[in-house]
Amino acid sequence: MKKYSAFLLMLSMVVMVVAQGSITKSKTKQKLNGKEYYVHIVEHGQTVFSVSRAYGVKYYDAFIKKDMNKLQIGDTIWIPVSGVELPSNESYRYVEVKQGQTLYNLSKTYKVSIDDIEKLNPELKDSQLKVGMILKMPMEGTETASNNDSSKQKAETGKDISTSSTSESVTPFQFSIRDRVDKNKIHVTLMMPLFLDNMGEISTSKFDIEQRRRRTYKSFTFIQFYEGILMGLDYLESQGYNVVFNVVDIPDDDPAKVTKAFEEYDIANSDFIIAMLFQHSFEKAAALAKENKVFIINPISDRDEILKNNPYVIKYMPSIEGSVKSVLNVVKKNFKNPHLYLIHSNSKLEKQWFDEFKKQLSEQKDIVYTLFSWSASTRLVEMLRNDNANVVVSIYDEAPGKNKTFSNQLLNKLFSLKKTTPTLFTNQNYIKVYNDVDYNQLQRLDYHMFNNTYLDYSNPTHKDFIDTFKERFKTEPVGEYALIGNDVIIHFVSGLHKRGSEFWKAPNIPLNSNILYPMSFKRPNTNDGFENQAAYIYKMQDYKLVPANKKQY
Repeated sequence: MKKYSAFLLMLSMVVMVVAQGSITKSKTKQKLNGKEYYVHIVEHGQTVFSVSRAYGVKYYDAFIKKDMNKLQIGDTIWIPVSGVELPSNESYRYVEVKQGQTLYNLSKTYKVSIDDIEKLNPELKDSQLKVGMILKMPMEGTETASNNDSSKQKAETGKDISTSSTSESVTPFQFSIRDRVDKNKIHVTLMMPLFLDNMGEISTSKFDIEQRRRRTYKSFTFIQFYEGILMGLDYLESQGYNVVFNVVDIPDDDPAKVTKAFEEYDIANSDFIIAMLFQHSFEKAAALAKENKVFIINPISDRDEILKNNPYVIKYMPSIEGSVKSVLNVVKKNFKNPHLYLIHSNSKLEKQWFDEFKKQLSEQKDIVYTLFSWSASTRLVEMLRNDNANVVVSIYDEAPGKNKTFSNQLLNKLFSLKKTTPTLFTNQNYIKVYNDVDYNQLQRLDYHMFNNTYLDYSNPTHKDFIDTFKERFKTEPVGEYALIGNDVIIHFVSGLHKRGSEFWKAPNIPLNSNILYPMSFKRPNTNDGFENQAAYIYKMQDYKLVPANKKQY
């Protein structure tokens, strides 16, 4: 009876995979009631007919699902293996359509005919070739040297990815993915500074100013991240998940201690690692994770460099690309014929933001924009008044002292525009960073900020989390650490539990009511790790911050 109930539960689970284009047959198999099935995740635009045709079976006896008339994105369906054989050696490779490519130059590049390409990709008869589309390319020809790196990939991974079939829709994998360590349990290692050997030396008093000047004090506040993970683990346990949780204390920015910990605590035999570490310690942990083919999540770093040339790193903090895209979407949605002023200082700290805004602004036609250097700040009021500009986006970032002076000056200048007050967007949370900020000015400026770590008391899910945290730990969650810990452990454990090692090909899950900020991961390219594309924007309304771009509850 228990097995039957578990089977019904499995049928009700949904899994989200970011996918587009033609249907890729799954090679994931699972035994249910003694019979072997292919496990297929429904993607956008797929129907019972299209999926059954892809697998070569009759739709009315192909699947196990309660309601076959309502296929939804993320639905898991099971297709009997009996009588449905996938070829062991595919006669095609996967290629991604790049800007400017046509069927003609693709046929020349891969030395195959257009007819052969269309036979393998029948969807081309009903739709045009688009950038980012994944095509099956016949193997008869030899790819040109400038595009062919599969032999190198085969030597590095032991697997020829040019002929491998995968359910990921972005690009084929260039690295191997391990199976689960234990089919019945998920093994997670948390590496963070707990200072367990120095607890007597660390004061927990918020009035201990001398201690606060030490680097260790900030590390000690990370304890709320650990407490957030404990709350997430409680939820997972209530849902029937079995998690083995290994906590390793790495108190210093010392790569040698990371290496020693990997050996002593068998960290390489984890299903995944959560690493709340200082820069050099994380770099060493990421290198060891790559060496042992185990995924490692960085929950707090904003640096894109941690993803470079390491496909096993996953960055929780939202990408600059996703944040900029969200800002421009809000601007286009809420303003008619918008004119945007991008305020910057030409500093190295803001270069990535500046380059990404410039890139995305130049690629669209709906927003008129002006790139404005703060060195000409004396002209700002006059220019805004004459232009009737309605949006100002500030990415100014030089140093903490200069940033505070700048924020006061900017707010005062914009506030002085009585009749043409523009809306202000900032990539810093002025309310959190500047305790003495003038709420009247923010309210008048229809203030917006990009933030994925704001605990919103008006959000029922957030409020429930805060109340439970206070009841359990006798204090309110301070800052972002607790919510990140809760979200990270729930997201990755539940995804790995439901989809097994296939989860790592596109580590996204359906909306979960206990996750405070749902995530959406993608790779910048096949050699790099995953970055979170979900960027949330809040705006000032009635002197409170409320969601501006996504309905979160």
